[in-house]
Amino acid sequence: MSTPSKEILMFKFEEPFAMCVCMGQSAEVSFVYEDRNVKMTCYNIFRDEESYNKLKEQFPILKDCYWNGPDGEDTDFNEVVIRTSPGEGSTRVPKGYKHFYIGGGSHLVIREDKYDAYVNACGELADKENRYQLDFDHWMQFIPALWDDEKTQA
Repeated sequence: MSTPSKEILMFKFEEPFAMCVCMGQSAEVSFVYEDRNVKMTCYNIFRDEESYNKLKEQFPILKDCYWNGPDGEDTDFNEVVIRTSPGEGSTRVPKGYKHFYIGGGSHLVIREDKYDAYVNACGELADKENRYQLDFDHWMQFIPALWDDEKTQA
């Protein structure tokens, strides 16, 4: 059973054909919770038992999401995005969260009240030309900024 979405501080989502996902392999989704737990799970568009729909049932926060590469704030990313539904527009995340596009089909979704603390902790890696370095596991080294009360005060 999943933790309620209100307790999710941030999550990393890989699109099915993201840079770090080989063809046919499962894409990873990692959730960071207020209680300092991190849960990693996978989905695979080629396997019914690991479908994205089943993942959304387990993690309801994903029901309000639409994944389509860079969003309006990231329009200068010069990459091809695999669009799942023509005309649907760019990536959308749940209310109360902000989108941080890493590049190559990987996304960070960060609760609004924690967004600045996390991005500031990333330093130069938050710059668009360096964000790809946050892919794989490098994004995780900045998670402690989410729990640092001094850094999260708006």
